[in-house]
Amino acid sequence: MKINILFKKSKHFNKLLNDGKVKGGVRISNRDITFNFELEEPKIKESDNVLGVDIGVNDLLSCSDGFQKI
Repeated sequence: MKINILFKKSKHFNKLLNDGKVKGGVRISNRDITFNFELEEPKIKESDNVLGVDIGVNDLLSCSDGFQKI
């Protein structure tokens, strides 16, 4: 069944539409219309510079580079 519903597009909707395409299914509730988009997988940035941070009980924070805040 095909139903035509008028709605106002938001900036976020237009950005997603520009980056991908709308999938076939739509979810409609009393207050909202939810569209599903098919987008490309994001490229993962690789970096050798990684810092681990631990929030502890004895020390406020400890970093993997040796920095500690008591």
